[in-house]
Amino acid sequence: EVLEKYHDRVVPVGRDAKNVINRYTSVSTRVLQQICKWPQEGLDVYRGRYEPKAAELVNKAGPDDLFSLHKAFDLYFVTESGKQAGLRLIDAHLEKGEYAAAAWIGDQLLDMHPNLLAERPAVLFRTALAYHLAGNDDKANDRAAELSKKFGKEMGVVRGKDVVLAEALTLELKHAASDI
Repeated sequence: EVLEKYHDRVVPVGRDAKNVINRYTSVSTRVLQQICKWPQEGLDVYRGRYEPKAAELVNKAGPDDLFSLHKAFDLYFVTESGKQAGLRLIDAHLEKGEYAAAAWIGDQLLDMHPNLLAERPAVLFRTALAYHLAGNDDKANDRAAELSKKFGKEMGVVRGKDVVLAEALTLELKHAASDI
């Protein structure tokens, strides 16, 4: 209900040395951070209630309907359909050249989603690539290091070929963003 009705509100998250509030965040972000920390039983109840709504949004979204995908991602993040919406959004933003948006969505999935398991190596790859293309090689290298360390032998499809994702990412990061 908070996500649907009050998504445009902000809440304080930081104070300075004089105890004056100096930082705010979206109430949606704060609520999602809390939901992602729920125990499995709570997540199961949440998913049972909201997965059908999320699935309907994602299934009706055409290839260019980023609005519906963002709505499913923002409102129903911890559902399977919310996760699928995020994965589709990363790819859509990469294809449109909106690299910062792709990286931001990738970071949300990587940092918060409680069920990002099998997809994690591919999301690390795409997020690192998005950061590289956006010109943020520090963040790209951080995500690449995580991919190499935790999923060094994980396979995936890049440019139509089965490859070891960490090796393919290393090659991609050697190229200037304008060469890719």
